[in-house]
Amino acid sequence: AGRAVVVAPDGSVYVTGVLGGIVDVVFGNDAGGNPVTLKHPCNGDPQMFVAKYDAAGKPVWVAGTASSSTSDTAQAGGYGIDVDAAGNVYVTGRFLGLNLRFCDADAARAACPEAFCSEALTSQNSTSGSQYTFDLFVAKYDSAGSIQWLTRAGNDSDVFVESEIGNSDAIDGTAVFVTGTLLGDTI
Repeated sequence: AGRAVVVAPDGSVYVTGVLGGIVDVVFGNDAGGNPVTLKHPCNGDPQMFVAKYDAAGKPVWVAGTASSSTSDTAQAGGYGIDVDAAGNVYVTGRFLGLNLRFCDADAARAACPEAFCSEALTSQNSTSGSQYTFDLFVAKYDSAGSIQWLTRAGNDSDVFVESEIGNSDAIDGTAVFVTGTLLGDTI
């Protein structure tokens, strides 16, 4: 499901959200008639996606997240998106689990893409140590869908649903501002 959309100054449209299940998702055919597909992660956990469409509504690329193995539980959802003047894309959202991989657009097209995704995050353990809790992430992609950087924030709250959610972000040229909801007293 799409959660947020932004239109860039050049007319490109960017969408982020969350997909679940073991299924490949075709976002449409690009300008050359080729399908733009996000391959499912091998473990089927819900994953974040970010997609770029050109001004004519044709998909250009799609990137996403995946767990590092079928035995790891990791899931994510994109909740906010923005683009700067250079076409860099900033996505905020929430994630939980061990070794969640953030995939470039090229890696996201591979079967079981987690093997090709280099950037990874792990969320905080709960205070009991028995389960991961949701943390906030911010990811930057360039205009071609390559991940540039990635960061997380969170706490060890035992609240397992809606812990930290990045709802929106804004860019002023040198900084990214993020808003969201925090359950707990520290981040």
